[in-house]
Amino acid sequence: MAPPISQGSQHLMRVDIDTEGDPPRVWCMDHDYPGTAFSRSLGDTVGEDIGVNAEPEILTKEITKGDEILVIASDGVFEFLTNQRVIDFRAECNDPLHACTRLLDESYKQWLHYELRTDDITCIVLFLKNGRANDHEVVNSLMNK
Repeated sequence: MAPPISQGSQHLMRVDIDTEGDPPRVWCMDHDYPGTAFSRSLGDTVGEDIGVNAEPEILTKEITKGDEILVIASDGVFEFLTNQRVIDFRAECNDPLHACTRLLDESYKQWLHYELRTDDITCIVLFLKNGRANDHEVVNSLMNK
């Protein structure tokens, strides 16, 4: 076992990376749990005791007229799919739900192709431009529902 890189009163972070390529994990001192590889979690009281918190990392980007799609996805989606491949689903799909389904299906297939397990594969897809109507018509149709 590798020496800790960070040590507090309640937690231990090991730097060893296993043969499968998993990242360093945070463990309770003198215990084999929880072994988390994440730093953010909601409602995880064990994780909170060892330094995991619910404070999000926030990135902002102003949406411009040239933006066509917004994909918010977990790291498991991007593990085996490039950003370009994720965006290419827009051209293959007629609506955001179809794009989400295709993206999740492809992510799942890629995980099983390269690993014996899967990570979380969660996504939200928004089409910012609708090829079937102008922006004004789309906004009006949404407001009248």
